[in-house]
Amino acid sequence: MKKLCAIAPLLLLMAGLNSMAPDQQKAHGAVILEAQRILCATYADDALNVSTSQPAAEINKKYAELIALFDNYVTKYARDRELSMIVKEAASVLESAKQSLAIKGAKPFVPFSAEKLAANQDTQKIFNAENFKKLGFRQACIDKLFPAKKPVNPSTLLYEKIVSAAPYEIYQQFNNLSIPAFAVDSFSRSGIQKEDFDKWANYAQAANGYVTSQINKGAAAKGYALQVTSLNDILSLVKNTAQKLKDKQIGAARKQETENELRKKLQEASLIEKTTFDSIARQNPAPADWIAKADSSKLMIQTDTKGSISYGSFFSQWDKLQQGTKGRVFTDSDFMNFLKENGITSKYKFADVADTLDQVVYRLQKDNEKLSKEIETSWFGNDGRKKKIESNLNFINTAQAIIKRIRGIYPSASSLQMAQISTTKDKVGTILYAQASIYQIALNKLMKEVQAL
Repeated sequence: MKKLCAIAPLLLLMAGLNSMAPDQQKAHGAVILEAQRILCATYADDALNVSTSQPAAEINKKYAELIALFDNYVTKYARDRELSMIVKEAASVLESAKQSLAIKGAKPFVPFSAEKLAANQDTQKIFNAENFKKLGFRQACIDKLFPAKKPVNPSTLLYEKIVSAAPYEIYQQFNNLSIPAFAVDSFSRSGIQKEDFDKWANYAQAANGYVTSQINKGAAAKGYALQVTSLNDILSLVKNTAQKLKDKQIGAARKQETENELRKKLQEASLIEKTTFDSIARQNPAPADWIAKADSSKLMIQTDTKGSISYGSFFSQWDKLQQGTKGRVFTDSDFMNFLKENGITSKYKFADVADTLDQVVYRLQKDNEKLSKEIETSWFGNDGRKKKIESNLNFINTAQAIIKRIRGIYPSASSLQMAQISTTKDKVGTILYAQASIYQIALNKLMKEVQAL
């Protein structure tokens, strides 16, 4: 039975080839075999069918041979529109593979993805599992390009709990599940514990099922569907990379490509986090008690060993550090040393500093709004106000740069964000934001371990 399944695509291909002239049969078969390997490749060297250790001249020669094969086929058999379009996509993947290998993986390889073409009706007719099967693509390749979508089952107990839960409860549950699932010292030693990861994955699947149901009802933006797909892909990447690290399956040849893949997904997670939280923040501005605290407090930086210091003094130290590290990469170690020199040594104080700087940004932005209105209604004497606005903007930029650094090392929601999440009714946005913010922690850990290989 297995042998029959294995030769079924070949029989389909032969049936189609029998209706062609002999020379076209040969050309068609060769093009199908190459296009199949290229479109199903995960790595650049597999797409080009070369070794990463081969000289650039040999890699370029192989690229030129494949492009010539495709060009000759399309030129001679231009009526074969289906295969011509597939060949065009394969050539695009080849170009990405060549560029990636030319600079030793520094440029990420972009594999083929049928999802990119899903929005176009013309490409939908060609780039689908049924058509690829008819053309003779292997079933394993077809399954990779067009994975079967699992139906959302709204009858599960977990799903029902999510339907009835408030957004903040869902956010807290994601955080509770993330601690055992991702809080490991080393993925290369401990990996991801299956039981903890399965609990997380089941919850994420049920929550994303809720998002999908809302999209289908028209109660959530269609664009969220792409974010759900991206988050599911990130979760798979985290699990697979953690397992490969534990099994020592990432060697020198795959190190750069793995790092690029993690970095790409980290950027996706960061963008999802930003867009979803921006939506939550627009609907839920800073609450009155947080504003009152920001307006009334003295806004001093609290340290572990040096008492309280003004944010102006703190920013001056930051400026000196920036000037002293010009011309080289400003690392996390540089930043941690900066905090330590200012008496900030515990992660709890890091969070306090970030929260205080959130208040600084709010107060300075509010001050600038006031100054701008005064300038609009004043006939003279605006130079001092303009300088003050400029000074405030410099402080705001500095505060935001430090906040970004702190939360890059210790990703966590600020007290302002938590206040906004606690009052939001945007369950869909909260589900996506919670996952994106937590996946960034796991991706950052994985990337550092891969870099250290």
